[in-house]
Amino acid sequence: IRNHAEAVIVSEENPDLTNMLGHNFRLGELESAIGICQLDKLNNAIQSRQKIADTLNKHFNTIEGIKIPIVRNECTHVYYFYAMKINVEVIGLDRDLLHSALVAEGVPYLSKNYQNLHLLPMFQEKICYGSNGFPWKGSTISNEVDYSKGICPVAEKLNDKEFMGLFLCGSDYNKNEIQSIINAFDKVFSNLDKLKSHRESL
Repeated sequence: IRNHAEAVIVSEENPDLTNMLGHNFRLGELESAIGICQLDKLNNAIQSRQKIADTLNKHFNTIEGIKIPIVRNECTHVYYFYAMKINVEVIGLDRDLLHSALVAEGVPYLSKNYQNLHLLPMFQEKICYGSNGFPWKGSTISNEVDYSKGICPVAEKLNDKEFMGLFLCGSDYNKNEIQSIINAFDKVFSNLDKLKSHRESL
């Protein structure tokens, strides 16, 4: 309940597990007191991540096959996450292998997935409040809702094949660490042919 019900999964060990509609109840009194103090650091943290993202943007914009975050005119971005879209057709390599290679080169906090909400167990099993299927079943419900994979093809393709991101708020990166990330990307992208050959030999 406290964490969007994200920990609620279908479990063979507990077949009576009831999925829930999640909320965000993590902020108690102690966390609030800490949060008030942390707000004093907010602007510096955002500016730091924006500088990091600017450095990454300038470099990754030169790498064919990576689409970097776009910030619209008169808008800003706090870069809690630095999300990229990998063009697998251009690089000729699947995203998962590319991710593994970058992680092997030491890129920290690099993610290759996010969550397609409609594929969570709650929606797939249609169990939310109790075990009778409410709100999908009931005397006043007449339509059948389908959450099958394929109903959100763009989001699903992004999650399954194209998305990759750096968790910028996971660390206070210094210039050397950012340069190391850039060097790792350069090394991997300059050796795509070797990665392809390795993949084909498996």
